[in-house]
Amino acid sequence: MIDQLQSQALALWEKIHPQMVKPPRLSYLLQSRDHILIFWFEQGNKSDQPVLISKIPRTKSFNAPLEQSLDLLNRLRPSLTPPLVNTIPVRVFAGKVNELSHVVMTAMPGEPIMIPGNNRLGRRTVLEHLSAFQDWLTEFQSQTYLDNQVYDFPGWQEIFARQRRETFSAIPQAGQFQQISGTISRRLANRPIPCTWGYGDAHHSNILLQNGKVSGIIDWVGVQQSQWFFIDWYYFIFFYALEFFKKNQAVDRQIQLRMAISTTMGIKEHWLADIFQEKTRQFLAVYAFDPDLNPDFLLAFLQQLYWPREKARLIQEAFAIYNQRPSRSEQES
Repeated sequence: MIDQLQSQALALWEKIHPQMVKPPRLSYLLQSRDHILIFWFEQGNKSDQPVLISKIPRTKSFNAPLEQSLDLLNRLRPSLTPPLVNTIPVRVFAGKVNELSHVVMTAMPGEPIMIPGNNRLGRRTVLEHLSAFQDWLTEFQSQTYLDNQVYDFPGWQEIFARQRRETFSAIPQAGQFQQISGTISRRLANRPIPCTWGYGDAHHSNILLQNGKVSGIIDWVGVQQSQWFFIDWYYFIFFYALEFFKKNQAVDRQIQLRMAISTTMGIKEHWLADIFQEKTRQFLAVYAFDPDLNPDFLLAFLQQLYWPREKARLIQEAFAIYNQRPSRSEQES
């Protein structure tokens, strides 16, 4: 199977690396998660940078999502301009091996974002990480903004109500949370919610940095042609906060989750919240949204987030923190 994958990858060399001489053979390194990734290296070259990456799903049931994301990304990429387009890999369908779809792509430069420690150096690093991703996302959204796609209040309310019904079915305090959720809908009333193309998997480990800037964005299986503008931003900062507290706080998972929600909501219980609040204020200002709506957007994000374990508990924690959060004046004092 490996030989067949390598032959397909080399057959696409000119499409992916038209300026480079094709090597006669490649060495490889396997990595297996939801998909199997094969990193191809030029044999005999001592560089630790792969020249190609192959991606195949673990089962045939994931063929269609992989091919769909390939089609969407190949429609998106030609519309983008440098340097943004250079952060998105070239991807080509190579065929099937053992009935599994095989996609070959360029390897992107840079190192994935690593969560820092809870110290002074960590503060500077967090700010660099959020600033780099914010710059990239703002430019990405400016080039993919959908002029004809916004959710006005009726459309927003309908989608939000459907999410509430699906989410609250397993929560004992459903009535109370329904009331809070209705308050959120009213706070967003008469405000069109812009849509852009969505990256869809803005986990910090998928963001590659070089010299303090985003040099590559990997794993585009979740790409969406139309998505609320705030989804990718909250995906990035929520999971960044969650991983930060997992690494730096020796407490149980439930407390780590509460700390991540509070921090992303801008509640100043940890220095991380100060950075998150300021960067989120800057991000929302691009679309002329008041930073007071940060908690509302976070809850809207969490309601649509795929959370395989105990989604009801996640929402229960988030709504409880939302309901008990201090006012801006209380936080400032």
